[in-house]
Amino acid sequence: MNQFSRTGGLAIGLGVIAVLGVYLAARAVGADLMVAPEFGSGPAKQLEVFPAIAATVASGVVGAGLARLTPRFAQPARTFVGLCLAGLVIYGYLTVARSDNNSTVIWLNVMHVAAAVPIVGLLTHHLTKEH
Repeated sequence: MNQFSRTGGLAIGLGVIAVLGVYLAARAVGADLMVAPEFGSGPAKQLEVFPAIAATVASGVVGAGLARLTPRFAQPARTFVGLCLAGLVIYGYLTVARSDNNSTVIWLNVMHVAAAVPIVGLLTHHLTKEH
């Protein structure tokens, strides 16, 4: 296993732990994490922990893939961070569009940021060390 794979795996693992922490904190304070199903079909349902973790892993894999592609640009770390920030903005919009209440919007966006900090941070650090 190469250094990039180890960094990516660690980043995703830390992202999952961060999301799990936020999810458990939200549940501990009684937050209502109601999200509409994909494509708006049916009533909102309570967000369960495993889909949140699966989404974190999937986003981390996509992020690692982007980080793998950015060395082709003049400033790979800046390009990567810019793409990730754009992704967070899109996730933020989708959260508002699919959420049933303001509490859900806040908690889900906190989860997105909690996942992004270790994933984007470690992968950006790796890109910075490479160039």
